Amino acid sequence: MRRLGALAAAGVLVVLAGGFALWRASSGPAVPLYTVTLQRLTVVVEAEGVLKAVRSTPISVPREARPPVRLAWTAPDGAAVRAGDPLLRFDASETVRERDDSRFQLARSELQAQKGKASGEATLSNLERDAELARWEADVASRFESKDDEIFSRREILESRIDGELARRRQEHAEGLAESEAERVRLEGRLLALEQEKSRRVLGQAESALASLEVLAPRDGIFVLQRNFRGELPQAGDTLWGAQTIGELPDLSEMEAEIFVLEADAGQLAPGRPVQLTLESSPGEPLTGTLVRLSSLARPRNNGSPVQFFSATVKLDRTLPDLMRPGQRVLARLHLAEIPDALVVPAQAIFTRDEKKVALVEKGGRLEPVPVELGAVAGGRVVVLSGLVAGDEIALLDPDAPPPESTPTSRPAPPPPPPTSRMVIITG
Repeated sequence: MRRLGALAAAGVLVVLAGGFALWRASSGPAVPLYTVTLQRLTVVVEAEGVLKAVRSTPISVPREARPPVRLAWTAPDGAAVRAGDPLLRFDASETVRERDDSRFQLARSELQAQKGKASGEATLSNLERDAELARWEADVASRFESKDDEIFSRREILESRIDGELARRRQEHAEGLAESEAERVRLEGRLLALEQEKSRRVLGQAESALASLEVLAPRDGIFVLQRNFRGELPQAGDTLWGAQTIGELPDLSEMEAEIFVLEADAGQLAPGRPVQLTLESSPGEPLTGTLVRLSSLARPRNNGSPVQFFSATVKLDRTLPDLMRPGQRVLARLHLAEIPDALVVPAQAIFTRDEKKVALVEKGGRLEPVPVELGAVAGGRVVVLSGLVAGDEIALLDPDAPPPESTPTSRPAPPPPPPTSRMVIITG
C-alpha cells in the first residue's frame, strides 16, 4: 500500500510539472513586463547655490603695502559697518623695520655727501694752488729763458730750454689734475644726491605703506569676507599679497544667484531659461529669475573632489533687502524641456548589447532586442526618442544576464554625500 501511495504521489507531481511547463510556454517569457505609453514629460534640474550682490566694493590688500603682508586683525564676517570704520589691520613690524632702515640710509648718505664735499673741496683747493704755482714757474722760466748764444754757453741754453719745457709740462699736469678732481667731485656729488633721493623715496614708500596697514570702510554696508579655494575665511596670521581681495562691501539693493549644476545635467542649459528659486532660510518666499550666464568649463566646487559642476548666474526678478544677504543658500529649479507626448520607461528596461542600447520587446511569446535612442535620464527613468512605440511590452529584467556575484565586505560602505544637483523627470 505504501508503494502504491508513493507511486500515485509521484504521478501527480509529474502531471503538475508538465502542466506548469505548458502554462509557462503559453504565457510568454517568465520576466516582468512594462507596457510603453505616451506621457506628458517635464524635465527639471534641481540645484543649489548662493546669493551674490550684483555690485560690490572689493576690499583688498593696499597696493602701497609691501608684499607679502601678514594679517593681524579683521572685522567679523557679516558685520554692519559705517564709513571710516576699520575693516583690516596688518602686521606693521616689517614695515617699521624698513622705515627705520630707510631713515638710517638717508642719514648715512647725507653725512657721506657732506664728507665727500668737504674732502673734494680741500683736495681741489690744493690742486688749484699747485696749478697756480706751476703757472708761475712756467711764466718765470719763459721770461728768463737763456737764449743769447753770445752770452750763454750752448749747455746753459739747452738747460734753460729744458727747464722751461718742464715748467710748462708741470703747469699742464697740475691744471689737468685740478680739472679731473673737479669732475670727480661733481660726479661723486651727483651719485650721493641720487643715493639720497633713493633713500628718500624708500622712506616715503615705507611711511606710505605704514599708513596703509589699516583699511577703513569706504562707505556704510555689510562687510563680507571672501573664502579661499579651500572654503576657509581669512584669519589673523595669514600671509597675503599685494592687491589680493579679502572681502567686499556688497550693494544689497540688487542681488543675483550663483547656482551649481552637475556636469551631466547641464547639457540643455542655456541663457534665457526661467528659474524658480527658494531661500533656504525663508522657504515661504518663492522667487523667480532668468539664467543669464553659464560658465564655459565645469570645475569641482570642493578642493580634491572629482565631481564637476557648471556655474550659472541667475538674474532675480526682485530683491528682498530685508531677507537677502550675500552667501545665503538658495534652492533652484530649472525647467529644461516640456514634451506633451513622450515615451518614458524605467531605466532598468534598457540593456547594452554589442555596445548598443537595446530594449527587449515581447513579440509572440519571445523577447527580441530592439535598438533604441535615448534622451534624458533621471530618477530611474529614461526618455526613449526612437525604437519603441506606445503599446510595446518590454522586459524589466534580462533573462540571459548572469546572476550578480555577491562579495562579502568587512564593513558596510559609507552613505553617499547628499546631492547638490539632480535632474528630475516629471510625467503625468
